[in-house]
Amino acid sequence: MDTKLTKTVVDRISLTTSGQSFYWDSDLAGFGLRVGTNTKSYFAEARVKGRTVRYTIGKHGVFTPEQARKEAREKLLLMAKGINPNDAKAKSKAKGVTLEEAFRDFLEARKNLKPRTIYDYRRFMGMLPERAGSKRKAAFFEDWRRKPLAEITKEMVAAKHRKLGQKSEAQANLAMRFLRAIFYFAAGKYEAKGKASSA
Repeated sequence: MDTKLTKTVVDRISLTTSGQSFYWDSDLAGFGLRVGTNTKSYFAEARVKGRTVRYTIGKHGVFTPEQARKEAREKLLLMAKGINPNDAKAKSKAKGVTLEEAFRDFLEARKNLKPRTIYDYRRFMGMLPERAGSKRKAAFFEDWRRKPLAEITKEMVAAKHRKLGQKSEAQANLAMRFLRAIFYFAAGKYEAKGKASSA
């Protein structure tokens, strides 16, 4: 359905009982509204290098139709130049992923890890449950847990490796293998590599 998407028009559109409905703006080709069972969201859609790309702008109510149309025009211009705005969006999001967030996603994805491996990994991150009267295990990366992956540099990793190696070379190497596994996992999941991905 093609009609000029105004606040009055969008407000009158009912949510679906199931599935999704799409409404296209008559003033700007490629600008539309996706209506689901719970939300109404604006988007921009065009072909980029032979395939259809849809970029979600945001929810109606958060964006007015005028604001969404302006954003859509910018994204459609990028797509006309052969640039997929979703790629930039994914990279931007990835830059904010912390080591702890990546680690939790890693554990969720790696269901076949042995209990001892999971124990060691949680120990490295300082995420073992506290037990009364027990001595606290060494946590190698606790100070990095809330640090975005993109801010963990090769120099930081090398310095950490040297410091850990002064106490136990075997433990230092094991910790680095763990960290490397998290970065490799994150590179695939978040579509952006941190600076320490080749550590």
